[in-house]
Amino acid sequence: MIFGARWCEVANLALHIATGENANQHTLRARWKDASTPTKAAQAQSVMQLVSASILPPTSEITYELLGYDSTTISRLVAEARKNNSDELFRIAAGAARGTAVPEDKSRERWIHSEEL
Repeated sequence: MIFGARWCEVANLALHIATGENANQHTLRARWKDASTPTKAAQAQSVMQLVSASILPPTSEITYELLGYDSTTISRLVAEARKNNSDELFRIAAGAARGTAVPEDKSRERWIHSEEL
């Protein structure tokens, strides 16, 4: 991150020119991307291994970002995942009321409780 601080200074200068304001020095951070160009399949396989190892949650914004989705698609995917988790929780609650609550997929049960709904 030798060059990161300098690029943050450039961004702060651009902000100052555009708006007349200065950014807080601690709010700007350089985010570097890998210069290599892995195939989409290789990137997807890498992300899926991280999900399988429970390093990444399967429906998080970070997971979708690593898969290469744009911000609009990520928002839609996260909303859909929340809807599906809500549906699953409703199904479990309804089953509990009948005395038959068993999650369909034990691996999903872990994420239902750890993600924000």
